[in-house]
Amino acid sequence: MIPTELADAVRFARRIEAVGSDDQGTWPGGEWFRTLSLPRVHDANHVVVLERGFAMPFATVTAAADEIQAALPNRIVEFVACSESERLAAAFREAGWLEEPLGVMVRRRRPDRHVDTSSVRVVDDAAMRPARAASLTDETWATSDAVAQVREKQERIARGVPTTHLGVIDDGMVVAYCEVYQLDDIAQIENVATVPEHRRRGHARAVVTRALELTADRRLVFLIMDPHDWPQQLYARLGMDDVGRIVRFRKALPGPA
Repeated sequence: MIPTELADAVRFARRIEAVGSDDQGTWPGGEWFRTLSLPRVHDANHVVVLERGFAMPFATVTAAADEIQAALPNRIVEFVACSESERLAAAFREAGWLEEPLGVMVRRRRPDRHVDTSSVRVVDDAAMRPARAASLTDETWATSDAVAQVREKQERIARGVPTTHLGVIDDGMVVAYCEVYQLDDIAQIENVATVPEHRRRGHARAVVTRALELTADRRLVFLIMDPHDWPQQLYARLGMDDVGRIVRFRKALPGPA
């Protein structure tokens, strides 16, 4: 059984992902998002297994991925981690698919201390672009093409969803930022990043704290994080709790990608 907070957060995140995708649809075991114009962006190209698909044979799920993602360089399948989906997750691991899990954290508590957020401003999309580009360049996957596609996906979502861009301003430039998506009574904090030469100065804490302040009236506030990376420790200090995992499995096809 998937906990309510986790289920609501994942459902919201997929609603946002649909905005950044070229098209989306359903298959017997769940749904899918596909963006042939952004083939390197995993969040815009994946097959989702919903609860009704957890008991499906592994071969059925991978056949659906092959069909839906036939024109893409990867096969990407994801689903919420729970006892009912563990059999399917084990089959992907046994078959050698690369596991790239995502963690979901929700706001439940007050931050551990007061933070001065006076350096954080609401900025427009144009002001965000240089910081977006600079913050992505040192990612392990970063090529000029991949960075451009990720930026395009972020900007598509910002055009299609009520989005607040928050930036730390230094010498007139955005040097750290996050984005807040809000629909109905839920908010998602996304794309938290700092330009490399401005890291370790408390900017990430400031922008996320400001995002939490601006969403104080939302029923559910969450973010998606890398469970193998350190920022989850910061988010925990800001009052967010880890409520579960989205398991994502990827298989890269041979040849240029």
